[in-house]
Amino acid sequence: MLGKSPNLTERFYAAQASSAVRKVQLGHDLTDQETADQIGCCAATVGNARNLHGQLAGRTLFNLLNVDPLALEGFLNHFGRRSVPIEAKCDTDELVSTAGAVHRLAAVKCPTSPGGAKITDGECLSIEPDIDAALEALSALKVRCENIRRERAA
Repeated sequence: MLGKSPNLTERFYAAQASSAVRKVQLGHDLTDQETADQIGCCAATVGNARNLHGQLAGRTLFNLLNVDPLALEGFLNHFGRRSVPIEAKCDTDELVSTAGAVHRLAAVKCPTSPGGAKITDGECLSIEPDIDAALEALSALKVRCENIRRERAA
């Protein structure tokens, strides 16, 4: 999967940085100055980045993670990745969580659901916890596979 995504362009970078700043500010009810204080820049820089009039330096962008650990998900998603804390441990049953997510997906795609066969925004958000649980459980299995391969190669 890596290497299949197009390289970041200046425009895409600016849009993703803007989205990350907005997400942090809305999610934590922060002003430009409060955001700036937490990520180590000035309020004008935050405002400019949010409004697509300037870009955040790499260090400043990554400092958003100190405010919101999922602030950079848009960037990671572009490359088919997502962030997971190093210390994350999954105690969710893989089969149960995956089956639950599949069941909820089938329910929202049902012709009698509010969106019919098309998933509405509300339906999508309502099944997000089930999707998250399944992804977490399956990711733990994937990490285990990678660890097994690494240990066998050593």
